[in-house]
Amino acid sequence: MLLYTPRKVIYQPNDPFFEEGNIVLRAYWLERDAENERDAALIRQEANLLAEDLNRPIYCQQKSCLDHHRQPRAFYSTAAYEAHYEAMHNHVCTVCHKPFPSAYWLQIHLDESHNVLIEIQKERGDKVFQCFVESCTKNFISPKMRRLHLIDKHHYPKTFPFDIVKTGSLSFEERQRRARRYTTKQQYVEQAQQDSKMMVVDTHHDPNTNESSSIQSPPSLNCLPKNQNTMDMDDKKKKYKKPPQQCERKFNVDKQQNKETSSMDVDELTNQMSRLMIPRSVAFGRGAKRTLPHGIKTKQQQPSQQQ
Repeated sequence: MLLYTPRKVIYQPNDPFFEEGNIVLRAYWLERDAENERDAALIRQEANLLAEDLNRPIYCQQKSCLDHHRQPRAFYSTAAYEAHYEAMHNHVCTVCHKPFPSAYWLQIHLDESHNVLIEIQKERGDKVFQCFVESCTKNFISPKMRRLHLIDKHHYPKTFPFDIVKTGSLSFEERQRRARRYTTKQQYVEQAQQDSKMMVVDTHHDPNTNESSSIQSPPSLNCLPKNQNTMDMDDKKKKYKKPPQQCERKFNVDKQQNKETSSMDVDELTNQMSRLMIPRSVAFGRGAKRTLPHGIKTKQQQPSQQQ
């Protein structure tokens, strides 16, 4: 798969594309026919000045650059463009289109990300992560072990982008933006977890007003707009704070309900005991007379009293 499609472009003889070459060619002929070295030096100096005035930038037309920068990237020298092409477009993964600084990095990326056999070896726990140093033949069971090896044995700095095998060649600014986005995302997740723990919904019934009120905790910080300042947050927290009078009134209502529940339980138990029927065959104590608790009557005693 080609990274670009070559096509033939035909220019007219008087096209500005040939102006710089024409200046160099004329300077060469004039310098050859110069009578002395002083005239040749003046001709070379004038040719260099004209070439600098006609120095046009070289634009990178690769798809990856166009997608990233939204416009062709300009380079003002051939050396700068060649260095850019070597770093960003010479070693590109044909699967995910990520650039890598060399063929060795590209091969490591293909093995660890797009090789099915390597994935099977990972699941089995084999050492498949190669060292970044080409002369080192050690493999490791995880990227973390490889990172420790590179820092201890090969003296890699701790700030080195060890995830380059996954991300590819990225500029310093792009890595800084990704790090900031990751940090911000982690802060949002931690804040959401704290808010979910602090959120409490308390609903109670007020017997005096015969109305039901609901006290809610402040809303989550993620639900608020980003341009809202801290003063608005303080006002909202004060608004949602439960007044002490409502807390005292809720305690009194709960206490009264508990008393009513306990008195109802005692009365119900007394009524059930009064209606309890005990068979005549049941006797209390060995050889003792049959006695019943006070207030409990048998089935034979109840009709006799009614007569």
